[in-house]
Amino acid sequence: MIIGNDEADISRSMVSNLKILWRDAERADFLRVESEIGHLQEFYMEKGTFIYYVVGGDGTFYLDGEPEEVEQKDLVVAPPETKIYYLGEMELILFCTPPYDPSNEVHVRYLDENGETISKEERERKYS
Repeated sequence: MIIGNDEADISRSMVSNLKILWRDAERADFLRVESEIGHLQEFYMEKGTFIYYVVGGDGTFYLDGEPEEVEQKDLVVAPPETKIYYLGEMELILFCTPPYDPSNEVHVRYLDENGETISKEERERKYS
């Protein structure tokens, strides 16, 4: 199934815009992510692999706490149970397989734009 721009779901998190480009409920999701400062929540997926392609910008991905500098045309693969977050202003394409299911996501911690741990309330105050 191909979803045109008019029909795609668009959501805004505190620091990112997400747009579903393609979804197959049994196989995969394909999304565009526009990140202003990063994904300020460390998490991991019990099931599923996240594959990010950096379309533009640069930043740092943290996989199991290890920093990896990225720039345009880089590819980042986060297999199941890999803790992940990223910082930076980037445009990304995200491929999730199987499709994203919130019941598989495990929250680890909230972060500020410097990667420091903060409370959920502080995050909401600072970035909403």
